[in-house]
Amino acid sequence: MVSVARLAAALLCAVVSTAYAAEPAVATTGYLESLAAFRDFTDYRFRDRVLSPLPESERLKFQGLRYFEPDLRLVLRARFEPASDTATFAMPTYDRRTLSYAHYGTLVAELDGQRIRLQAFRRADGESMRRFLLVPFRDATNGSETYAGGRYIEIDLPLPEVPQLDFNRSMNPLCAYDASYACPIPPPENRLQLPIRAGEKSYP
Repeated sequence: MVSVARLAAALLCAVVSTAYAAEPAVATTGYLESLAAFRDFTDYRFRDRVLSPLPESERLKFQGLRYFEPDLRLVLRARFEPASDTATFAMPTYDRRTLSYAHYGTLVAELDGQRIRLQAFRRADGESMRRFLLVPFRDATNGSETYAGGRYIEIDLPLPEVPQLDFNRSMNPLCAYDASYACPIPPPENRLQLPIRAGEKSYP
């Protein structure tokens, strides 16, 4: 006999795997409210004198980041494959420095009938940065609609049983706003041929 808990988990997975297409409006509204709060907080951080990554001259005239309209189709249910080698390595950055990261695993999902695999990394130094995974990626919008160097998704740890790749929360690396930041370069394995029109657009 299937337990109630197992049945509930199966139903949840089925709902997520349909990219919210059949969810009730209240669930969709809850997601959109959460996404709006995330974006509002990001704008608040960019305006803040201490937290902002913007140079002072840019911060004072900041009017908010630009985003694609939310696309529930781009909230993907993923399968997590743990990395076989989690040794710390030097990840190259755009300013020719390196940062210490470890390969945490791979997130596998499907989008428009195509399987995508994105490598996820965990910062090896800095306690606050070890609390989430970094998923740096590039796609077909880079250099035109989005930042040329690619974008990032951050996923909180510990991972849930069914992790999500939420492209609506994809963000520009901080070096898009100030060249003094060291930003990891998305590895070749994380370069998608599809255009991902979700999340943050290029900064004007």
